[in-house]
Order: sequence, then structure tokens, then C-alpha cells
Amino acid sequence: MPQATTREPGELVGPRFALFSDVLLLGLATTVACLPVLTAPAAMSTACAVLDRRVRHDRTITVGGYFRALRARLRTGDLAAG
Repeated sequence: MPQATTREPGELVGPRFALFSDVLLLGLATTVACLPVLTAPAAMSTACAVLDRRVRHDRTITVGGYFRALRARLRTGDLAAG
């Protein structure tokens, strides 16, 4: 897999720190989503799914994408898993 040496449009950091910054952003979004304790299981499973997509398909993580995935998981009953 060739390594990128320039920033993509919208990226705040270079390609070497892209995964690191995505994990930090994902942690922050998960923390905010876990503040109401009831949503903690859904927030954690969403974080795992979003990070898996990031690593397997090399998609950047966005806050909007995380919260869209979280909203979908809240509808399917992840609240009962907790």
C-alpha cells in the first residue's frame, strides 16, 4: 500500500498522524456520547465499528459520521445490551 506524503483536503494533520488523530477524535466523541450513562453500550459499540471501518477501509473518521452511526445503533436496540 503506497504511503501518502501530503495532506488530503480537510485534514488537520499529516498522513503519519491521521490514525492517531482519528482515534483521539473518536475517543472524544465516545466520551460525549457516554455522558448519559444509558447510551454507554451503544457509544462503545459504535466506536468499535467506526474504528474498524477506519482501519479496514481507510476511511477518515468524522464527528458527523460517528453520530449518524450512533443514532442508527440507538434505534436497533443497543440500549438493551447494557
